[in-house]
Amino acid sequence: MNPHQSRSILIALALLPVLAARSGLAQETLPEPAMVFTPKTALAVYFDLERSAQSGIWKTLETRLGPLWELLGALPQVPPEVSAPLAGMPDLQTGEVAELAIAIEGQNAFKNMETEQYDPDFSVVAAVRFKETIDQEKLVSQLLEEADNQNPGFRSKLEESRKRVGAVDWFELPPEALDGPTLPFPLSLAVGPGKSGSIVGVGKSESLRGFVAGQTDGRLPAGIAPALAQRAQMWLFFPIPSQMIKEMSAGAGAENPMMAGVSQGLEKVRELGLGLSFGNSAIGVELTLGCVDGAAASELQQGLQQFIGMMQMMAAQDPSTPQLVSRLKTSATGAAFRLTTEVTLQDVELFLKSSGINLTPKSATRATPGAPSTPPAAPTAPAATPAPATVTFLELLPGNEQQLRYTKLRIDNRSTEPVKEIRVTFNYYDRAGRSLGQWTRRHQDPVSSYLAPAESTREIRCPTFHVPSTTHRVTMTLHEVVFADGRKWTPTPQ
Repeated sequence: MNPHQSRSILIALALLPVLAARSGLAQETLPEPAMVFTPKTALAVYFDLERSAQSGIWKTLETRLGPLWELLGALPQVPPEVSAPLAGMPDLQTGEVAELAIAIEGQNAFKNMETEQYDPDFSVVAAVRFKETIDQEKLVSQLLEEADNQNPGFRSKLEESRKRVGAVDWFELPPEALDGPTLPFPLSLAVGPGKSGSIVGVGKSESLRGFVAGQTDGRLPAGIAPALAQRAQMWLFFPIPSQMIKEMSAGAGAENPMMAGVSQGLEKVRELGLGLSFGNSAIGVELTLGCVDGAAASELQQGLQQFIGMMQMMAAQDPSTPQLVSRLKTSATGAAFRLTTEVTLQDVELFLKSSGINLTPKSATRATPGAPSTPPAAPTAPAATPAPATVTFLELLPGNEQQLRYTKLRIDNRSTEPVKEIRVTFNYYDRAGRSLGQWTRRHQDPVSSYLAPAESTREIRCPTFHVPSTTHRVTMTLHEVVFADGRKWTPTPQ
């Protein structure tokens, strides 16, 4: 072997890890969700829930405004094109999500989604990071089980397509994964460890493969997006379609003649960004508009500042007006126009009150002055009539993971029909009998068609999430039994 050949071999060996990573053949960890973005991104959505939850205002809202979180939890947070493949994992609760990023590409992305006539360059990819690294085999098993619950037979198709690439499990999603429009490209799903927690990615196979292989650098399109991403923990960015620009400018002038100048400025807007920054005592809100040039941004700032000044004068005379109006500020830097304000706890409470939302939790009762407080009773199944089937907790199977543990349950089926599905709540207690919390799930057998045959007793293995480490005793609350013939039994309210 001559010296030239030796040097060539050494160089090839040195480059092998880099080439393997770029090809996606040796990924030990998946990139962070924010790396899913590219300069071609047409719609970008990003939530840093972990960092936001560490702020003082988040903790205060979480403590004081339970109904607000219930309201937000009921809102759709992910487009159907993205969320459908993840529908098989409803047990991975929002509280365990650290980051979420969604990237849609394509020059006509908005038109594509509206007409369902997609260009070849249209793409959608979403990535989620959880707060902790979950045992991957258990995570995949849970995903497959719940996917089959949503669509019987789905599990076998996913298992057939499963590939292991480094530390990443890769699945090809069949067309029926989407209940909505049929996309003109294959979809895939990737599950693997990240540097700070487990990662799940889903989207167009080609684009997802690039993300998994570390070929996307997280760079956003030049303009307002990069600065917005640096300032906010939660943000949304997209280029505004020309039709939307026309509607915005026409609406501004039609609603108020004084806004005629503003409507002309809106015609020169090309991008929109909305960001939320969670601080110690307030939420910073930023609306950024990217204009065609600096002159257009200055023109828009001057027009809106006059209108906002009048609003603030009126607000000063009306105590019922939220104070966030008085904190509105405008600025123009380069081709970007910014409208900012701060939302405090008092602003949120006033908004909820004016919207008719009761800030007092439904379970709260007015205490009698001087009377000793009584801890809430442990939840029990409110069955007033004999149940055709019962569920009994037997044991919590060995395991150190609090996020996902397996339990052994016993189902006693007294009915002449097999039990297909149950909905139960796991109630957790410590050694002193104090309640540690609860978790509710629907469960079907991942292998068999039934949980328990007719008139039989069967022990089953059931996954459960959010098991506190100090759990000593578990009780079950049975909410619903679904039989093979479609009948459903629920306890009679007492």
